[in-house]
Amino acid sequence: MKNKKIFTTFLCLLTSTVSLTAFAQTNYKSLETIKQINPIICNKIDFEIINQESLPSQLKDSLNQCKQKKGFKFYENPSDGYIYISIFAGEKPTGGYGIKVLQVEDNEGKTNVLVREISPSPNDIVTQALTYPYVNIRAKSITPNIYVKNELGFEYPLLSCGETDNNTKPPVTVPNSKNDNNKNSTTKQNLLTLSGKFFKIEYKNGFYFISIKESNNKIKVFYIGKKSPLINNLKKIKPGTNVIIVYSNKNQIKYNKTTSMLLISCKVNSKNGNGAE
Repeated sequence: MKNKKIFTTFLCLLTSTVSLTAFAQTNYKSLETIKQINPIICNKIDFEIINQESLPSQLKDSLNQCKQKKGFKFYENPSDGYIYISIFAGEKPTGGYGIKVLQVEDNEGKTNVLVREISPSPNDIVTQALTYPYVNIRAKSITPNIYVKNELGFEYPLLSCGETDNNTKPPVTVPNSKNDNNKNSTTKQNLLTLSGKFFKIEYKNGFYFISIKESNNKIKVFYIGKKSPLINNLKKIKPGTNVIIVYSNKNQIKYNKTTSMLLISCKVNSKNGNGAE
């Protein structure tokens, strides 16, 4: 009788062990299936460090204005298929400072650039004058949805320097045709203007996205960096206010299922506006 009880107990333990093993294997396979269904695609991209003379004129011409600020600027060159990126460390008190690109990677359509800022050691003999370190790179197989960070996690803002001066009036515009009164090409820097109603402003992935409703009820989206001087005024504009904006269609980034363009300035149309300028 005693031997029968021992055998019964052993059989129950064996059955439980087999069941637990089968359950673990099933769940492990389920986890593996989930990983296969939702993989995270992250590819390292080859890039090339270039000098100022190798930059497209659209980027080269703005270096002197941009290098005094900390941030980055890019240009997508349709003629050679490269995206050119200039990254600026800002104004430094002496020589000996620098900036180095460590890697470029594509993370599911998002271009991540990692940089290292270099500082002089106390014993270094350096130039006793203000300096403005920056680095230029170019790469293919990346998107213009670019994010630049240093090793400490600081995110560099996208600069609008060199496009236009936000403290001055927009350039005088010349209509393309009689039937195109809202979209005008400017005489300077290939900028464009558009009239419409202010729809909404939204912050996402380090950018502010501004939606404007045209007279045909179509929505166009524009973006600015999170440290742009335009932000405070834009937040004061009420939805439905008539505005006139100046923008560039060269540096475009994705926003949801559409494309957004770089906003240069946004002014309330004083004749019909009902919001803050």
